[in-house]
Formats: sequence, structure tokens, C-alpha cells
Amino acid sequence: STVEGGIPEPQPKQETAAGETLFLKFPSIDDPAIRHMKLVFQMFPGKSVVKMVMADTRKVYVTQALLHPALVQEAQETLGHENVVVK
Repeated sequence: STVEGGIPEPQPKQETAAGETLFLKFPSIDDPAIRHMKLVFQMFPGKSVVKMVMADTRKVYVTQALLHPALVQEAQETLGHENVVVK
């Protein structure tokens, strides 16, 4: 539905905030947590940007997933809260 002037009404906030980016910090590209998190991303397909930062090389790998609370929680449990940032 559109209000007067054809401006779309703001939609109620979804459970997942589109436009936010998930930053994950891994020790290195060889870390087992990477394979684990890639499987988690496959379980939560979506359009939010996920940036995986390697602590050793500073390289950043970008993928996409749904920023579901369960995915974020899984990342926190796998990598530690200090290595998981959504902004």
C-alpha cells in the first residue's frame, strides 16, 4: 500500500535486518571454523553480506547469508563473541 504521493509506507522491521553486514574474524584460512561456518551459511541462504577476515593475512573473503539470530549465535559460539560483529 502507498500513502499520498506514491511513497511506499515503511515496512515493519523484519526479523533480519537487511543492509547490515556480518563481520567474522578467523585465525587463518586453514582454520576448521571456516568450513563449519560455510556449512552454516548454506543453511541460512540470504542476501546480507558476510565478510570473513583472516587474522593472519588480513585478507577478507565475502559471502552472503541470511543474518538470522541463530546464525549469529552459532558464529559467536564457534569464533567467540569478540570475533563476531554485525554493523
